[in-house]
Amino acid sequence: MEKKTLPRWYVCARPFATALPFVLAACSADVAETPDEDEIVGESQAAVTATGLGIDTVLEAPQYLAVRKTNTALVNQGARTACVTDAGIQYPTAAPFYGNSQTCVIMNSSIVDAVPDRGQRVEVLRAGFREVRSRVGFNAGGGRQLATEVIIDTLGAEPAKLKTYLEDVVAAARAESMPLLVAFDTVDWASARQDLWLDETNFELGGPDAAHVEPARIAWRNWGSQIRVGTPPPNLHSAAFRQANAAVLALLLPVLRNYARSLPPDAQHLFAGIVLGTEISVGVNHYIYPNGNAYINQPSTCDPGLPLAAGCPGGPVTCPNGQTNSYNRWQCPPDFASGGLSGHMWQLGFRAASEMGLPLGPNGTMTRQALDAIVTDYLSFLNHQVRVVNDMPTHKIFSHAGGTWGGAQGPHSLGVARFGSMIPGWSLYGSQASNPAALLDPEVATPVHVALPWATPEWLPFGAGASETSWRNAFRATANYHNNRLVSVGNWESISNDANARNALRTVLGDVNAGAASSCVVTPRVVLGMAKLSDGVALRLSAGAPGTASYLVGSTGSGINDDGLLGPINLVNTAVTGKTSQLVAAQAAPSFLQVVTDGCAGVDGNARRVYSPVYTVDSAVPSSAKSYVSGYPRVYARSQSSGSVTVAWELDPTLPAGTAVYFNIATSPSFSPIDVHNERVDGYHTSTRGGLQPGTTYYARVVHPDPNVGVAYSNTLAFTVANP
Repeated sequence: MEKKTLPRWYVCARPFATALPFVLAACSADVAETPDEDEIVGESQAAVTATGLGIDTVLEAPQYLAVRKTNTALVNQGARTACVTDAGIQYPTAAPFYGNSQTCVIMNSSIVDAVPDRGQRVEVLRAGFREVRSRVGFNAGGGRQLATEVIIDTLGAEPAKLKTYLEDVVAAARAESMPLLVAFDTVDWASARQDLWLDETNFELGGPDAAHVEPARIAWRNWGSQIRVGTPPPNLHSAAFRQANAAVLALLLPVLRNYARSLPPDAQHLFAGIVLGTEISVGVNHYIYPNGNAYINQPSTCDPGLPLAAGCPGGPVTCPNGQTNSYNRWQCPPDFASGGLSGHMWQLGFRAASEMGLPLGPNGTMTRQALDAIVTDYLSFLNHQVRVVNDMPTHKIFSHAGGTWGGAQGPHSLGVARFGSMIPGWSLYGSQASNPAALLDPEVATPVHVALPWATPEWLPFGAGASETSWRNAFRATANYHNNRLVSVGNWESISNDANARNALRTVLGDVNAGAASSCVVTPRVVLGMAKLSDGVALRLSAGAPGTASYLVGSTGSGINDDGLLGPINLVNTAVTGKTSQLVAAQAAPSFLQVVTDGCAGVDGNARRVYSPVYTVDSAVPSSAKSYVSGYPRVYARSQSSGSVTVAWELDPTLPAGTAVYFNIATSPSFSPIDVHNERVDGYHTSTRGGLQPGTTYYARVVHPDPNVGVAYSNTLAFTVANP
């Protein structure tokens, strides 16, 4: 094969000796040309020619500029008229109103009770998504997408209600083609599990470092203003607390997994991902004042740390910031800038540290290392539930830490947000939201991390009155800072009536499509499909953007390194830039593949790197239920109702006439036996099958034999039939 000269950067875009040794080996001015599209030789070529799905660009993971709808808002019936008459929102006139003057649709699980009719409820939720799109005025897409973030408090309501709510949210988002991001708050609001608080081992110990022996039965947090929390600060290491969350996640995550797998290849971006936590921390979103337990049965209006209220004990007190103010009970609010790990509150975290056997400081004092270890261990637990137990895609999981409290003196380091298969996320407010480098440079701009994804699931630079230019500059400063993948305004209600903020968001959303030089967004190449051949598995790859370099890596293990890369790379490590197909040699055991894409360097001059999902290649069936492979052909759920499912599939349009195509449904993912349905369906692209048992999980696939190919299997679609 003749050689051609490529620019050195084309293959050597970044030095990643430890991650991709192939690249360094291939780094030379003259590089052997890799096969062009469909140029895999031998019997494989016929297979590759038959893989075309007619989809050249798949936005599996664009950058999202999102708005987070708060789940703590209160209904205000006085706003109904304006919402119903807003032509862009089209609030269903017959449905009960569930909004207020900041948002026409409040997104929380109480809507299940407030709008009991499911059909009406889905229509109301659809109006909530339309509200965002209409008021922002953006309905395009590409490498930068508008998304809506919805919060679910896993222990804040009955699990069955949460499942119903999430199913309805998904149905509404699907109908509106709105990218959906779901945040699972597994820490802050746990009012539905009062049974947990009957056992003191489930909540933290409080007190000065020298006497941290008192169970903290009450807590406070400050989210714009101080709130008394109705439950104790949880022990993040508690087995019962974790089991309660795991049970709810096991009920909810399959709803999102099935949604993602039901989307056709070019609509995978409509599942924007999962945020884990709302600033997971110890002693920040649950803090307790010294002797705070004494106030449990006293009016919250007289709680310490609040401005002095009439009839409450208190008065002037000099606070750590040097100001003299009047506070209830002569107690200043927390101050992590001067108050170290506790912010001048009682220190928390001792119970978890004891259970984990963590070393503490002199005389049993708490350390930042111990607090970080507690949060990291809890993220490990969440990661196991989301990634391992419920098989969600790694490139769409975001952690959410605070990291902004007290800087170097505060309770947690920035690095606590990093955990293997998650994209690290931090809250950014005020000046940090306008200039993220001021906070995040020590963590994000390091040589190890500068190319890797990061996120800000909670972001707000201004209050009311900021100019459109200020908003636009702030959005761009964050969205264009290194490899940002998510900016989520916290909350939508803070900008819904602010034309300057909305106009700025619309403009920055359009920057990528407009070719703005400062905008640098890389979307990962993904595997569109695969086929089993006698000499291996042929992959069909989505197209790569100009100026990007991509690599296929493979491993005998499914582990994810701290940088998000599959590892160890011991099976495949090859450049696939410019190729739309690749043959992977047959393996005796299941193996795992990932596509790595390196691309543009933004105004900071640093390249970006993004990863595809991890794909499972089974030695017997090349597309297993544990992969996000789009299919060869591709099968996905079109609709589902009680007792029936409609499944659609996509085949290569150049398949010879008369090719036998079979549609299978079985109760086993191995399809041995095919015990539910086996139908020849060539010439068709959908099939509806009734008579299925509610609550039962089924598996569907499409198969077509071909003497030139072998047997082509689709991905395996797993679905659970809805109850009546």
